[in-house]
Amino acid sequence: MKKIYILFAILFIAGFSYAQNQIVQQKVKGVTPMQKTHFNASDTKTPTDTIFIDDFFNFGQATIYGNTGGGFVFGSNWSGTPAVVGSPECAQGYIITGLGYEVEQVLIWVGDIYKNSANGSSLTVTVNALDDSSHYGGGGTDYDIICPGTVLGTTTVPWADIDTTDFTVATFATPINVTTDYAVVVNVEDFYTNNDTIGFVSSADGGASGIMGVEYTWWKYPAAPAFWTEADHVYGVDNSIAFFPVVDASGAGIDGNYFISGMKLSQNQPNPANNSTLIQYEVENNSDVTLEIYDVTGRKVFVQQQGKQLAGKYTITINANELSNGVYYYSLIADGKRLTKKMIVNR
Repeated sequence: MKKIYILFAILFIAGFSYAQNQIVQQKVKGVTPMQKTHFNASDTKTPTDTIFIDDFFNFGQATIYGNTGGGFVFGSNWSGTPAVVGSPECAQGYIITGLGYEVEQVLIWVGDIYKNSANGSSLTVTVNALDDSSHYGGGGTDYDIICPGTVLGTTTVPWADIDTTDFTVATFATPINVTTDYAVVVNVEDFYTNNDTIGFVSSADGGASGIMGVEYTWWKYPAAPAFWTEADHVYGVDNSIAFFPVVDASGAGIDGNYFISGMKLSQNQPNPANNSTLIQYEVENNSDVTLEIYDVTGRKVFVQQQGKQLAGKYTITINANELSNGVYYYSLIADGKRLTKKMIVNR
């Protein structure tokens, strides 16, 4: 496996120092980006939208950063400093456009996991408002950053439900209403306690955007007291972690009230589709629009380029007679951003 070695930046924060260690960038094996992109978070619930997932894969190669001293950069980490155990949390932030929505689940891409304890460890997953700040200095530079604050909702994923062949799904008992910028925070403190190890997938260096930007990827430095730092300040990498919120379309009222990434996408009608089905959508701004349909293997079976469309509502009629019976995913793409929903063909 190809390995690329990148030196840590030396940072002195609150009287503690980061050791100068190497991190190892490893390509992720197993599941392809197309399979990940069109993963269905729930086969038994109302239709869902998994957001930001296409933004992530537009960044290029998915990566897991390992630490040459042991552990993983995003996940359970070895710091090399005797006084510091490691980082118990990492977080990925998201920018809200429009009025907001409700987060029902989070998809977590686990790259590697090792069990040393008898029963394994659990993950604690929270959604936090970005209403806190952190101040620290390193390398002669002072940083004042926004960071995760108020916990809006929490859930736990037991060891048995952590998956490395597909997404690990963290489900909240009650959908979490988010109306301002927020973060998905994953805590691995249980892994430290039990001497287990886990590593999360991220984009490679440079894989960030205005939505999942460098200033929206955090790593918690476990000094006393612990505080959030931007991953770029700690490791010198501009990347994004593969945590993806799942929005319940019916619960969030996306069809009627909210734009996500400048789009609204309704459930196809009728669903299941028989001879034909209608897909309605709305774009918030003038956009270059395309509709794509994929089967469950990730194969593209339909594409219709709508071209440049003015802000407003539109309807596309799909001839379902050209599709075999089964499950499909249709994606609305507007200026490079995507919303995806599931539909069924059953004639």
